[in-house]
Amino acid sequence: MKAVFKTTGGKDPVKEQTATFAAVDMVFSQGDLGTEMFIILEGEVHIIKHINNESHLLSKLEKGDFFDGLSPDIEQWLWSMLAGDAPLTHRFAPEQVVCEGEAEGVLFGGCLSLITALTATPYDFWIDDGIWFFEDVDEPLYRIDRMLTHLRLSGRLKKIRGVLIGKLKNCGSEAELHALLLDFFAPHRIPVVRDLPFGHQGDNLVMPVGAPVRLSTRNCALTLTQAAVQRSSSS
Repeated sequence: MKAVFKTTGGKDPVKEQTATFAAVDMVFSQGDLGTEMFIILEGEVHIIKHINNESHLLSKLEKGDFFDGLSPDIEQWLWSMLAGDAPLTHRFAPEQVVCEGEAEGVLFGGCLSLITALTATPYDFWIDDGIWFFEDVDEPLYRIDRMLTHLRLSGRLKKIRGVLIGKLKNCGSEAELHALLLDFFAPHRIPVVRDLPFGHQGDNLVMPVGAPVRLSTRNCALTLTQAAVQRSSSS
């Protein structure tokens, strides 16, 4: 793997360097201080968990993915949110828009496969009239189709005001995914945006579940309209 990494630990200013790792090299392990952010330029990184002397692959990161750190705009979003700032806006590009529109609602969502599996169970957390977000990884296009079909047949897609789609990594080609998403959501006449920076790959935009948000494709903006956290009163 070849990667750019930025060192931010200690009193030294941020330093950006390029490093190359062999296939057997361990870049970092659980418990490390995490003072470096890596951006993969070539190759891939496997995130492995050891259980009972067996190695289990949790995720695979590829070119362009981040790990062990956040990009500046996403880190700013995180700290601003934790400080209780509002309104707080994340901008996206016009080409990320699948369906145009304006909507406001309570934010909810998660991994598409888990959301589908929990439908109509005691752990179902669907919010009618909310803004739904989802992402997934390593799901073939036909499975994405099947899961969205299940949610549509259950009536869920009629009860949302907007959709935010994160990374659908290794879930089909860009053209196939766009066509599928357009086919599912265009009839509902709600705003839909895709390829937002959250998912399984790292460098994730924090999505504050339960917070009110506004989605505007005209302004290319996702806005947190009220503070996601409240400061405790001092005693």
